[in-house]
Amino acid sequence: MVICDKIEATLPSSIKKARNESKKSDHYQYKLGATVVKNGKIISSGFNHLRKTSPQIKIIGGSDVKTVHAEMACIFKLKNKELLKGATVVVYREKKDGTLACARPCPICLNFLSFYGIKKVIYTTNEGIYSEYLNGGRKGEVEVLNVDFS
Repeated sequence: MVICDKIEATLPSSIKKARNESKKSDHYQYKLGATVVKNGKIISSGFNHLRKTSPQIKIIGGSDVKTVHAEMACIFKLKNKELLKGATVVVYREKKDGTLACARPCPICLNFLSFYGIKKVIYTTNEGIYSEYLNGGRKGEVEVLNVDFS
């Protein structure tokens, strides 16, 4: 399978970085990490954490969010939001036993990512790693990726 946008070479390192970010989470149950990749480079990373609602979340229709989700955190850190257009977001989550867990962005986060022009999101699931297009001609298309990032 061909992964476009120079992400193919960056994917293992972006997943590892997202996994490392997830370990920083202060959430009592779900620990997620995320990276933003553009032109083959990781341009931002973040993790979910407990916090009061951010004013930026209200812009995209969120309301009573008590957790800043990992994908939102790495986007908030990026000062130049124009860099997000056409980028890929990688979201990682694992269970306490180290197996992969579902990290598909919630509907609010998917709207948030689309709002900033993110082209694709790659996320872990209980079955492996999925890739989903958010914008462009392949919007809504989902692929299963075979990636070794150990």
